Amino acid sequence: AHYRIREVPVVQKNKIIGVVTAKRILKMLSTKDNKWIKANLIYTQNPIIISSEESLSNARRIMTSKRVDHLPVMNNGKIKQVLTSAHLLESILPLESQGRKSMGSRTVHKLESRIGNIGSTRIPQCTPNDDLNKIVNSMLKANTSCCLVNLWENLHGIITFRDILELLASKIES
Repeated sequence: AHYRIREVPVVQKNKIIGVVTAKRILKMLSTKDNKWIKANLIYTQNPIIISSEESLSNARRIMTSKRVDHLPVMNNGKIKQVLTSAHLLESILPLESQGRKSMGSRTVHKLESRIGNIGSTRIPQCTPNDDLNKIVNSMLKANTSCCLVNLWENLHGIITFRDILELLASKIES
């Protein structure tokens, strides 16, 4: 959580023998009794949001300057998807192709295109009183790295892998 990474290698005698992932930690955490930890204890309040009409370059600027990896996207007054840095990279990297016509590069200003429908639409949602077990299980089931915290159809916050890992780290330190 401190270094904002989702995977770390396990090294023994200068050889990588495995990897620990945030998702694996969440799976382990989901087997424990964490019903006493409520969403309102860990979520990031008033998350930064962006309109689907904004450019990808603006989303990138917000994500890097504010150091966020999950950006809820508004469309017609509602959160329709969440844009992550992975989605941003996928949308701007050139597609690889083979053959004679793949030689050379075509410059496309992809960052100037609108966000539109880029991002994940399978975002689990919870309320501030939902427990950590429910939240983690919904994130694992949806195969996503965040959960939106809503109350009466209003976005109150967002919970990410990082929030949960920071909670675990603080428990280990205390």
